[in-house]
Amino acid sequence: MNNVCTHIYCLDAKFKCLRYYGGNYDTHMNTRKDQDAVRTAQYKTEQRKIAEIKDFIASFSHGTVKIVRQAQSPNYARLGLEFS
Repeated sequence: MNNVCTHIYCLDAKFKCLRYYGGNYDTHMNTRKDQDAVRTAQYKTEQRKIAEIKDFIASFSHGTVKIVRQAQSPNYARLGLEFS
């Protein structure tokens, strides 16, 4: 196959694109493996950053619950204050 194939077009179902590889079949397989490893590492990094941002946002959203509980506490009720 290496002697016959010099230009390879590959339909990548995972990333939904058409890719061109110049060279023989072995070169195509090595290049494709390397590119897939890079894309997978980028995806994992993006997912880690997304998780960090979600955790950061969630850490501030818990504070609002605490403020609401304090506002509804009996101390405020004795003062005649109501919060809705």
